[in-house]
Amino acid sequence: MIEIIKSIIVEAEKKGASDVKPHSAILKGELLERILIKNKASPNISQLSVTIYSNTTFWDFKSQVAAKLGLGPKYLKLLGPSGKAYKDTEHGKTLAELGLQTGS
Repeated sequence: MIEIIKSIIVEAEKKGASDVKPHSAILKGELLERILIKNKASPNISQLSVTIYSNTTFWDFKSQVAAKLGLGPKYLKLLGPSGKAYKDTEHGKTLAELGLQTGS
């Protein structure tokens, strides 16, 4: 039974949290004015900058970046400043929880 619940949670995280926000995301948080995205997939846009609040969920952030690149968010792979790939199960976390900051 617990394994079934775990698999449901993992699948829900992969697809984002929809309109459900974690408690920490109810407030906007700090404005992150310049998160730099280096694009390796499209030759037309090599780099873009995103302004977003720190308490935005990673899925919402990923959706915003994907929209600017003309992609679906589930096809977008984002790497952190250290080069670590974010897991699908982190979609429900806020950018603050993931340690993303201005200029990262």
